[in-house]
Amino acid sequence: MKYLRPILFAVTLLVSAGSSAIAQQTQLSFTNNIEFGKEQQLMFGAANKAIKGDLRGAEMDYSQVISMNASNVDAYLQRGLIRRELKNPAGAKADGQAAAVLANKRVEQYPNKSSAYHQRGMAYRLLGNYVQAAKDVQRAYQMTHDESIRVDLQAIVLQQKTAKP
Repeated sequence: MKYLRPILFAVTLLVSAGSSAIAQQTQLSFTNNIEFGKEQQLMFGAANKAIKGDLRGAEMDYSQVISMNASNVDAYLQRGLIRRELKNPAGAKADGQAAAVLANKRVEQYPNKSSAYHQRGMAYRLLGNYVQAAKDVQRAYQMTHDESIRVDLQAIVLQQKTAKP
């Protein structure tokens, strides 16, 4: 999952930004020397479908991942973003809440793991709780200084400034 996160959050940014021209030009490529399990293949497939604009197909793939592994926080986050784009706010909110619950458990279980805070922050972002999202993502960034996390933090701050009350 270490390698999936940057790819999936890049897809998140593309889908969230509605940048269809960029998304249509972007391709996810795989190397032949890495083997992925069924769950990972579905996650990559869903991300590819989202990039190509097949949001319904991506939603179905993320749903299949969740049916295989109900504790896959990233699948809930990604499906929530897709559902938001598909104008399904109730579905997006339900996925955000599920992701927040799972990520909360991860934070409790692994308080020194930056990915737990990052996931919880992204769940709060999906739910529109930008203050808590920024706190968690800031903490994840301070733990790792990972540039993709910093980009997520900047996006959250921007969303917070432009959010309608």
